[in-house]
Amino acid sequence: MKELEDLNTFERAVLLACCKANNYSLGSHVPLGAITRKIRGVSHKYIKKVMKLLVSNGFVIIHPTRRNVTYQMSKKGLEAGNILKKELENTI
Repeated sequence: MKELEDLNTFERAVLLACCKANNYSLGSHVPLGAITRKIRGVSHKYIKKVMKLLVSNGFVIIHPTRRNVTYQMSKKGLEAGNILKKELENTI
């Protein structure tokens, strides 16, 4: 399993976008379209591939609904997202 240090920059960006789309909450779940809107200029297929990797490593949880699949943050993913948010604030 990958940890936060093992993720590349684009995987970190997708994780941060997922956290932002979920409002840094464990209770909310959003569709993939809400996450892809946070990252512009990248193929939908590539983001879906990275989301699959984040799910398999325990950062994100798949939350099935009636119409489509939504994504929910896990505790591990939320902690990693908060770390990434602090790193981003420190660089600006």
